[in-house]
Amino acid sequence: MTHHVDACYDEKENIFFPPQRTLGFNQQLTLNDSLLVQSYIEAYDISYPEALRRIEDEVWELKQHLEHKAEYEFNDLGTIRLNDEGKYEFTPCEAGILTPGLYGLNSFEMERLLTGFAPTINVETKPIIIEAEKETEELVKTEIHQKFSSNIFLDNEDEEPYTIRPGVVRNLLAACIAALAFLLFPANIGNGDSRSILISKIDTGMLTRIISFEATQRPPIIEKIAVKENIAKNNTFTSQDSIEPTRVPFYTIVLCSQVSLKNATNYKNTLHKSGYTEAEVLQKGKSTKVIYGKYETENQAYNILNKLRNHPEFKDCWVMRVKG
Repeated sequence: MTHHVDACYDEKENIFFPPQRTLGFNQQLTLNDSLLVQSYIEAYDISYPEALRRIEDEVWELKQHLEHKAEYEFNDLGTIRLNDEGKYEFTPCEAGILTPGLYGLNSFEMERLLTGFAPTINVETKPIIIEAEKETEELVKTEIHQKFSSNIFLDNEDEEPYTIRPGVVRNLLAACIAALAFLLFPANIGNGDSRSILISKIDTGMLTRIISFEATQRPPIIEKIAVKENIAKNNTFTSQDSIEPTRVPFYTIVLCSQVSLKNATNYKNTLHKSGYTEAEVLQKGKSTKVIYGKYETENQAYNILNKLRNHPEFKDCWVMRVKG
């Protein structure tokens, strides 16, 4: 089975490893889930018994190769070995499985930057001295500035009545400009307002005609669409009722699944020749199965399956519930 491995960093080797997918091997897993058989059927277009025989032959050849050479390499997957204790060991490929979602990244080496920080310890005392010198210079400058400013204010106390603030000048200029505007342009302002009022009048008659026309024309379109949808729904219901009639649910024994219709019919005919006349082909949608018998309860199906376990045709079967 495939497993996802996250990206990691090797501190000893100073190497970054990208995320990848790798394979895991469980030698204790012996249950046949029919997935390998189904893949053989789809790949080679063979029947279910032929796929089982082919898998058994290839497994036997692989075991013989391991007994002679003790290891076997799967291309781009890994290597399987037979140890001294008679157990199988699997080593996946170091490059991992090629996955488009991981972009095929490769590992790279990057060393840490550990040099260049020690000399800064001795330099920390210099800014303290510079800041102290700056503080003393600022204190001296403020004292000198206060002395000169006090002298200037004493000298300029007699000249304060002759100064005019700039805010007063701005206010006077604004008042003069506003008075001139009201006196010189009264007619233009009035005409401008009347024109704006005349221009702002909008002929709403055309809008009401358009709205009324759209309001009267939309409902029939919706009704037509609804009628078409109802006709389509009725057609679908009638077609479904004619193709797939209702059935009563039952339990059955599945001999094989995920096979073509041709292989399923051939396998059913061989079962009939062997005496298993209750074998049938079940096809629902894209799935085709070969089943045996129809039972009302699950216990009945398991009782019949336990009686037929000794036969090779019923070795890898299972019970399934078929809905109506």
